[in-house]
Amino acid sequence: MLWFLLFSITVFIIYYLHFAVAQRAWRQMRGGQSNEIDLHYVRVEDYFGRSFRSKMQDWMELPALESSTANLREIEKGNERLYIAPAAAYPDSVRESGILAIENTFTCGSGCRFQREIYVRDTADIGVNSRLQAIAVDGNLTLRQGVQVVRWVDAKGILDIRDRCRVGARATSATRIVLGLDSRCLSLFAPEIETQGRQEIVSSLPRQRPGSILIPPPENEDGSLAEQEGINLKRLHRMSSDTWIYEGDLEFRQAVQLRANLVVMGKFVCGEASLLEGDVRARLIRVGTGSLCKGNLVAEGELLLARHTTFQGILHSGGAMRLARGVRGFNVSQQVAAFAGERLAVEPNVVVHGKLSSNQFVQAVFGASK
Repeated sequence: MLWFLLFSITVFIIYYLHFAVAQRAWRQMRGGQSNEIDLHYVRVEDYFGRSFRSKMQDWMELPALESSTANLREIEKGNERLYIAPAAAYPDSVRESGILAIENTFTCGSGCRFQREIYVRDTADIGVNSRLQAIAVDGNLTLRQGVQVVRWVDAKGILDIRDRCRVGARATSATRIVLGLDSRCLSLFAPEIETQGRQEIVSSLPRQRPGSILIPPPENEDGSLAEQEGINLKRLHRMSSDTWIYEGDLEFRQAVQLRANLVVMGKFVCGEASLLEGDVRARLIRVGTGSLCKGNLVAEGELLLARHTTFQGILHSGGAMRLARGVRGFNVSQQVAAFAGERLAVEPNVVVHGKLSSNQFVQAVFGASK
């Protein structure tokens, strides 16, 4: 009897350890976010812009140097020199080493170089192939083709980032960001982020479709799970009342209706017009065209949302991520977020209400023709 008891305990321990890693990871994810994305933190995504504006307000109240004129005031603080002007319109190829505070509009021509930060109380337009350290604008901000920003950009109005721009850190706007083709940022945050070619999409979001694969499968009269094409029931196990785990790959060409949280110890691929109502964690995730993802998606490797898919939670990938043409990310109750461990590629006509971020860079890329 003792030997049987010890044997039973040993078998239980082995069985538990088999799922322990996945269960622990799932518990960390169930709160709705990963370590790299904190939806409470997005409230201060414009920290650099706010901090810089506060610093500039204090500096601008200091007495100006005696050499200052009515149109240009100079202020020194330690080794720093601040230039305050009512407005500024720089020609091409200007070099400026001081910090600038512009009380109205600011423009510059092509090929300009600004080695220090710029603060503009109205609108700003940065010329082609210019280079900035950082800039905060209280109105609209336009970065024309090929502009490079070493650090961050922040606008209270619309931030228009044209083609082939580079932003070394955060790009933030209190209104909207438009990201041009082949432009790159470390992260973007705004109430609305869009790529070029935006078109309003009129389509019905998927609901339960006849012939969909149901996960978990429905129960038979005897309480056993009904057979579902592509699912080996011996590999499907219940972890809790709302969470299931599958040992192996789950790959479907047809639509999937996911009605619970799911951990997949391999790939998860679903077909067109799938409805994912729960969270999914897998090694690789590919979601078919025109699907609706209500829960969070967490992939150890690659994550792909095909054309015209909508997501309403968090996307996280340890590898590359791609949001195909027509993808929409929004939720009426909170902002959404997407984080990629590698490159996050965003095709044309993508709109996201919240944050896009990557360990490498977020890049607007050419997509499929349809």
